[in-house]
Amino acid sequence: MERDDNRHEASKVFVSTSHCSSGCTLGDAVGVPLVALTSLTIAGSTLFAHYLVEFILAYVFGILFQFAAIYPMQKKKGAKRSFFDSIKADTISLIAFEVGMFGWMAIVHYFLFATPPKPSTATYWFMMQIAMILGFLTSYPANWILVKKKLRKRCKIVQLLNLLHKSCERFFYEPQT
Repeated sequence: MERDDNRHEASKVFVSTSHCSSGCTLGDAVGVPLVALTSLTIAGSTLFAHYLVEFILAYVFGILFQFAAIYPMQKKKGAKRSFFDSIKADTISLIAFEVGMFGWMAIVHYFLFATPPKPSTATYWFMMQIAMILGFLTSYPANWILVKKKLRKRCKIVQLLNLLHKSCERFFYEPQT
């Protein structure tokens, strides 16, 4: 049940950017409460602690997400090669995402409010939503360049759906031994 991917280039890059953004967003969603609960600071700043923890988590999640997408499509090259390809595919787009996001959060922290909003408030999370949108917007051009230079594969949603379909077929229809 192979399907052709007939979407325009911009749509393919959009999906690829969404894939990158999901790892970043998960890293941020896990990192914010972690920093808040531990009262971690770097150089006396919780903002710098957020930057470091969220970047590390976003990078780890991003690489894992990339590996989950890349490895099934290139099993013949092996897990090690797929892992390094995942790092190569995610590094620049992740940095571009975090530049947009962290830039906005710096504006929020230092300029928009007399006292920066706390992670326990709706205002903080609303500002984070804006930050994530800006992160998406700053990573889209980076993903476009990576796709053009073939450093990042277009996220081929059709291939991912085919893999999911085959996995479900094996699980539900093949006899278990």
